[in-house]
Amino acid sequence: MEYRLSYTYNLSRRRYLEYTELTTPQYATRHNASFVLRWSIPRLRLILGLTDTYASGRPWHNPALPGLMNDEAKPYNSLDLGLTFLLSPKVILTASATNILCRRNEFGRVDGRPVLASADHFFYVGVYVTLGRKAAYDVSNF
Repeated sequence: MEYRLSYTYNLSRRRYLEYTELTTPQYATRHNASFVLRWSIPRLRLILGLTDTYASGRPWHNPALPGLMNDEAKPYNSLDLGLTFLLSPKVILTASATNILCRRNEFGRVDGRPVLASADHFFYVGVYVTLGRKAAYDVSNF
């Protein structure tokens, strides 16, 4: 089992587009963190992965409050699940699901309305095949 914890603190201020004073742009989040848990099961040639991602809310300009870029959208949080299976040395099968808790994440606000993704979660299945003579992945490292 492997794990990784990462954190980023971003205090960015700039004169951005039409803003005349130093301010935090709409796309910048102050706190970003992720926790990744990866579990390898070599006997089954399987890797399971779980990722939790967090980002503080993006700033936006609320005209009801004094100042510029004076409010924040809701924080972003997504719990993702992944599975990778080595079918043969030349074929890898992978599947992943994002935001398995179906949290309604905001990616900022425009004119006071939340910017939302077109879907709350996504599912992906992929098959990777190596057509050459070499293996796609060495089984002993899986």
